[in-house]
Amino acid sequence: MSASPIVDLLQEHIAEGRLPGAVLGIADSGGVRELIALGADESRPFAADDRFALYSISKAMTALAVLRAVERGQVSLLDELGPALGADVHRGVTLEHLLSHRSGIREEHGDWYRDGMERLRRGETLVPPGTAVQYSTLAFAGAAAILEHATGRDLEQHLAELGEAVGAPGPSFDARGARAVRGGEAVDLDHERMLPFRHPGAGLFASAETLLGLAGGLLRAARGERDGVLRPETLAAARRPLGLGLPVLSSDPDRGQRWGLGLALLDDVRGLLDQDGFGHAGWSGTQWWLHPSRDRAWVLLTNVVEAEQFGVDWLRARNAAAASG
Repeated sequence: MSASPIVDLLQEHIAEGRLPGAVLGIADSGGVRELIALGADESRPFAADDRFALYSISKAMTALAVLRAVERGQVSLLDELGPALGADVHRGVTLEHLLSHRSGIREEHGDWYRDGMERLRRGETLVPPGTAVQYSTLAFAGAAAILEHATGRDLEQHLAELGEAVGAPGPSFDARGARAVRGGEAVDLDHERMLPFRHPGAGLFASAETLLGLAGGLLRAARGERDGVLRPETLAAARRPLGLGLPVLSSDPDRGQRWGLGLALLDDVRGLLDQDGFGHAGWSGTQWWLHPSRDRAWVLLTNVVEAEQFGVDWLRARNAAAASG
């Protein structure tokens, strides 16, 4: 037995074949406290500097890039989507709606990478903006479109600056050398077909170093420090729950139903011991969670789509991680 409950749990999952391996990192506002790699797949042992497909952690990364532009006055949370698309569509749908899953834009399985931008330009809606919470990957393509329209620079340039702020490579759409994703066929996901779409809500890649660096910067912001990721006031705004009292049309029980600006808020996740936190999870088993009251953040990167189908219980993993480090 190790001194870290989450390491013990991951080793059990690897030994039982539920996961091929993982990279685990724990950080506080002072920096990285632990970074380890466990297991191996068909090609090579997992390494601490491996890059992984983030899937929905991409939403949080895109949101951080957008919020930095808001701080600089380059874009407003009240900017509407239509002008960024060059079309008279989605009147009243603002950047704030898009980042908080309240856009009302129609989204069906597969839209977010097969015909997402075309659907956005068609202006198809499910409900009026701001009237319901509907978890949406497509919305983050809209958020990136507003950012790029307002600044004249593409999202990946903004993400590179995000990395520079913490002295690490920024999240990017570059899949070269990243861990191959497994298990997609069971859920009708063609990972390789998705890659060329460079989707801001699900298509980014990064290492644990990058995610831990960003987490450390945000923990410092939560303490009132200003070190270049987000200002404390911006982070506080991003953590405010939006959509309270609205009907929830679709969500994810694993992430809860409360959303800030691109951040999942954990205060309503049943069975979670430490509910003060925020962050995001990804479809490929990726986890990125921050707990400011404990000055702690943890990252878990693996490469199995819906690992629950193989017996991984992410609630147990979160509780073990909260007790570690």
